[in-house]
Amino acid sequence: MKRRLFTATIANGAAETESALAELPVEFHAVPVSRIVQTCSQETLDGFYARLDTFNWLFFASANAASIFLGNLPSFRRGAVPRIACVGPNTAEFIKRMGFVVRLVSEIHTGAALAGEFIARHGQDRPSVLLPRPEKMGSDLVERLEAAQIPVTQVVVYRTEALDGHCAKPWTFCDSDLFVFMSPSGVKHFTRLHPLPEKAAAVAIGPTTAAALSAAGHANVVVAPKACREGLLDTVRSILNNSSNTEGC
Repeated sequence: MKRRLFTATIANGAAETESALAELPVEFHAVPVSRIVQTCSQETLDGFYARLDTFNWLFFASANAASIFLGNLPSFRRGAVPRIACVGPNTAEFIKRMGFVVRLVSEIHTGAALAGEFIARHGQDRPSVLLPRPEKMGSDLVERLEAAQIPVTQVVVYRTEALDGHCAKPWTFCDSDLFVFMSPSGVKHFTRLHPLPEKAAAVAIGPTTAAALSAAGHANVVVAPKACREGLLDTVRSILNNSSNTEGC
């Protein structure tokens, strides 16, 4: 019997990592716990599209932000898109599949690291940055850029809302189950609906997600050494290969 793996998902979000997890030798379950709600009007987006040529760089910290901002871009504006920088390779891959070129991906997949690398390479030019972003986002990226006197224009394009608990499927978990989390909000929304078994392993894609699991009271947390899809998959594979208990409930 295959070991069961559960991951918190956004019902209408980008799902490339979930698809990759489903290909592992596990009984895979995607658990929708939230959804993306676009917060800006097409009129607002059109205003930014009309002046894309006034920005030197376009920054993305998530595939969902890219999906909304670039997905609503009229085809005749594609040639005006400035150089693109991404926090991590997953977002970069998503954007490339949309047909855009990504110029910079930070080696360490955090907003602070992207800001540091960008400042080191381009800071002396004081380039202007446009940042489509979620409603809730860490402040390190913007604070570091602005501290280096790099002007940043932010546009909030979406928020993540919890799904109604009455719509959640009831689950019975056990200690042999694996849980995978790709964001602090995923941890928050999942644990609001479903308590984690105390001894079950919870895999976090990075340190901020791991901190959210610890704050939720879960102690058995494994952090992927690289905060990207491949790092997450390698961590899960290692757990599966090294575990003597491969039975499900």
